[in-house]
Amino acid sequence: MCNYRCPHAERKKCAGFLLCRLMYKDGINYNIRENAMNAICAHQKQCMNTGLMENTDEAKKCSYAAPAVIPEAEEKPKTKATKKKA
Repeated sequence: MCNYRCPHAERKKCAGFLLCRLMYKDGINYNIRENAMNAICAHQKQCMNTGLMENTDEAKKCSYAAPAVIPEAEEKPKTKATKKKA
């Protein structure tokens, strides 16, 4: 049964899935499907009762945390390209 309703889940007309508001970034329009796909809720399934994507019971335990920012690797000095001999 699809009983749990996550307070962070949101439906948009452009998407047939639930979005997680905790994953939203400022300045991005999530009414555009391509953007909405970057905020898909991981705790959902197709409900046979409603015919829609609904939260699973696992959504109660969701502990979404924004991914840590990984520092970029230092740039290697550019080396002169050599042509391969045939």
